[in-house]
Amino acid sequence: MTDLTLSIDGSRTVDATNLTDLNSALEALTQEHESGDRVAVRSGSLRWRDGGVWIRVSLTMPTTASEIDTDTQTLAQVAVDTGLVSDTETATEAINVA
Repeated sequence: MTDLTLSIDGSRTVDATNLTDLNSALEALTQEHESGDRVAVRSGSLRWRDGGVWIRVSLTMPTTASEIDTDTQTLAQVAVDTGLVSDTETATEAINVA
């Protein structure tokens, strides 16, 4: 039974003059959202900021008390893989449980 939700919010700025960076960021988020696993991109926004494109994203994952440690590591790795945070330790510390 799913009774908890893990979430992590993050942002990054990509160079607006290099569309490869923006496309890579969006592609990674799209792949994760459509991957069929339990991690979902719940919200996202793009804004022009300081010559770049600021991307803000919220990732969530349903979990149970017995799977919380494993699922926290999974969500942390997804946050790193999508470029939301730089490393899994930072991601793990930023994950919220509700």
